[in-house]
Amino acid sequence: MDKLLDIEMAHPGTLPERLVVIGAADLARVATPARMELLREVESRPPKSVGELARRLGRPIEAVSKDLRVLSGYGLLEMAKEGRIKRPRVEKDLLVVPLLTKGA
Repeated sequence: MDKLLDIEMAHPGTLPERLVVIGAADLARVATPARMELLREVESRPPKSVGELARRLGRPIEAVSKDLRVLSGYGLLEMAKEGRIKRPRVEKDLLVVPLLTKGA
């Protein structure tokens, strides 16, 4: 897995488009139960808006918006803007997390 991370860091865009590599240190930030549930929901039933997604998940829109920003920042999803409405869309199919750091 370190090799995948090295390749992506040295040559961004080399790995398949639908794959994202996240360092082990970022795993706890990205893969919270709430964020994983959000990703599954967006993938299985793409919402028409952030508000619709928040209602489906039974969570405050502010919390869902924050999670969407985090996930978008890591490249796991994209926020498509259609007029004044933002629609989350899953961009990646595979998340790779190297478990060992160099020198370990």
